[in-house]
Amino acid sequence: DNVDFSHIISLNPTAAYLWENLSNKEYFTVEDMVSLLLEEYEVEEDIATEDCKMIAECWEEMGLMEK
Repeated sequence: DNVDFSHIISLNPTAAYLWENLSNKEYFTVEDMVSLLLEEYEVEEDIATEDCKMIAECWEEMGLMEK
């Protein structure tokens, strides 16, 4: 009768874009993530790199990906 919402994950539009483009791949790197961001958004490479590192760490902590 109760719904367990404790494992719902919400992604912002940028993280969702990355997830949509990477989730079907067996293996990807932070550099792959950065390339996707640079293709889709007007962002400096160093900022994209830091953001992608942070997203990858978060996904790993949540068990969405492995190192």
